[in-house]
Amino acid sequence: MGLGVKDVVNPATVVSFKFKVANIACGYWHTLLLSAEGRVYATGYNKAGGLGLGDTVNRSTFTEITTIKGEIKISGSEFERAVLEKITQIAAGYHVSFFIDESKKLYSCGSLYLNGMKKVMDVDVPRLVDYSLYFSLSNIISLNLKIPKLQDKAIVSVAVGAKHAACIDSEGFLYTWGDGGCYELGHGKNVDLKC
Repeated sequence: MGLGVKDVVNPATVVSFKFKVANIACGYWHTLLLSAEGRVYATGYNKAGGLGLGDTVNRSTFTEITTIKGEIKISGSEFERAVLEKITQIAAGYHVSFFIDESKKLYSCGSLYLNGMKKVMDVDVPRLVDYSLYFSLSNIISLNLKIPKLQDKAIVSVAVGAKHAACIDSEGFLYTWGDGGCYELGHGKNVDLKC
């Protein structure tokens, strides 16, 4: 991926970056790249807008997500004034991507099933995760409580699997959502949890 060709069996160097690569995240059919300067680049299959490029067009080379550099302006949306800062962490899953900025805000784009949006819709540009999520206090004590205003929490880590996601806030609380059919959410039940 990101080489401009469909399949590469043996590892190949991706050339032509004019910046230092700090981190990568591999989703189901897409890849995110984080530069040392906090900029994010995406390549791959773009179903549901998971690349965060403002459309659903697939990309064969890494393309910068420019909406992360400044103000997002989407008419008729409650997200019009969201301003993203330098990105410090990225995560990619099944048609969804997550980003944490230096002010510890969590953003996402992609599949309506995992993106954490209050309004159930696919999102093709990174937006603030705005919904209450379930959380688990620890591996021993598991509660199904809704925490209001996740967007007001300082998020320090995010991870995403094929069909579920998790994040940790600065107080050490773990939040999980998505497909729970195999108990992967840690809530003691084999049920799906929507944001």
